[in-house]
Amino acid sequence: MTQLSPAPFGRVVTAMVTPFAAHGSVDLPLTSRLAQHLVAQGSDALVVCGTTGESPTLSWDEQLALIKTVLDAVGERAPVPATHLVLMLPTDGQGGGGGVA
Repeated sequence: MTQLSPAPFGRVVTAMVTPFAAHGSVDLPLTSRLAQHLVAQGSDALVVCGTTGESPTLSWDEQLALIKTVLDAVGERAPVPATHLVLMLPTDGQGGGGGVA
């Protein structure tokens, strides 16, 4: 039997959808609950603002809020790949995450 190579983020990496409230804003409380639910149901890692299509329509501040919400919700239970890239961007009115290293 062939050995599978190690998976740095786990075997089940879920691209999260972005929950929106009825008036069109990002729903951060629902984002938190969704992230917790996905990890509880077996997701090894979560991709936020990735491949589900919403990220081009979100501001940098909204993307940062989503990422921070998911990180707070799942803690050490699941990695959130590539978030360090967004968190390290400077806040200059053009985007970025506040210089968190």
